Amino acid sequence: MDALGEDSRIEAPERYDGVFLTCASSADRLMEALDGRIPEAWQKPGKIFSIGPKCGECLRKYGFEAIEEASESTYAGLLEVALHRIR
Repeated sequence: MDALGEDSRIEAPERYDGVFLTCASSADRLMEALDGRIPEAWQKPGKIFSIGPKCGECLRKYGFEAIEEASESTYAGLLEVALHRIR
């Protein structure tokens, strides 16, 4: 349950093409929504995108390995790393 008392679990993570995270607290909420389990499909390159080092560090703490991290901690930097990855 989230702060509003709603179920915020992710039911079918394999259906997501990728996940963009813009802060470390987003990584915390993601892991809560995943009940602490990283989907195998999300351990492949090009699935998890981090806005910068603090967010990436938090994701690694949870066990994520193949993190696409923006070189510039901005939304534009996040988009740039995503576009580079899909080209």
